[in-house]
Amino acid sequence: MLNSYQDYWKKYVDFGGRSTLADYWWVVLCNFIVGILLFMLLVISYGGINALSDDFNPMSLIVVILSGLFFLATIIPNISLVVRRLRDAGFHWGLIFLNLIPYIGSLVVFILCQFPTKEPISPNDFYNQNQTDF
Repeated sequence: MLNSYQDYWKKYVDFGGRSTLADYWWVVLCNFIVGILLFMLLVISYGGINALSDDFNPMSLIVVILSGLFFLATIIPNISLVVRRLRDAGFHWGLIFLNLIPYIGSLVVFILCQFPTKEPISPNDFYNQNQTDF
């Protein structure tokens, strides 16, 4: 788990290569946990969900800024992870632009990222013995 998350940050601008399905899901889980922790800090610093006071709380501002910085810091690594995952699943990296289609586009890219690793056919395999199409 930690190796996948470390690779996620080390390869944050590496759009080449591949990322396995396990690497993808470990990163999603770690980012989800960090997001939940930041949300809990925000609720605690704000004074609970039902706090109705109009008092300024600098702690909640700090947590909001930290959350925003985390979101901004993960934009490019998330894009590179999805590009590598699409390539590993056997799809063209350009399919990441389907995310620009409202609602359905991100769902399609998410589903494409769930496909198993596609083994490439070796260019030296003259008879294409790994290929099942006749």
